[in-house]
Amino acid sequence: MYDCVAALLVNDSKALCLQLRDQKKNIFFPGLWGLFGGSVETNELPEKALIREIYEELEIIVEKPKKILTVTIASPINSLDGKKRHFFLVKLSDQQIADIVLHEGQGYKFFDPDKIPSPHELAPVDACGIIYCCHTILKPRVIIPEF
Repeated sequence: MYDCVAALLVNDSKALCLQLRDQKKNIFFPGLWGLFGGSVETNELPEKALIREIYEELEIIVEKPKKILTVTIASPINSLDGKKRHFFLVKLSDQQIADIVLHEGQGYKFFDPDKIPSPHELAPVDACGIIYCCHTILKPRVIIPEF
């Protein structure tokens, strides 16, 4: 199994950039909203993989991504059993956003944390990171269970 990385790209207004995934039969979760990122190569650190993937997919250079969450996915249905997904927060400047050249996906859009697509429109492997980022970083909420 190999690890993967995903970028939680955020602009100055605290809107989150999501990728509309390609409509291809040979990829996981075609046509859903997800995050930019990909596989960690052999002997590559997750942070370096994220920087590489963002350059390959968007032609922008990011520095010092901040890891905020790692999730282990156990889903033998999709051959994902035991795969780790590392989620990194990356703040983008207006210039970086202007310089984006899309190489993967049908498109991208910045969403306000309160207006992200519904769960059935999100790639399942990214949904946890997207919701976690919105609730804890972009629009923090205090959620205390009742006992």
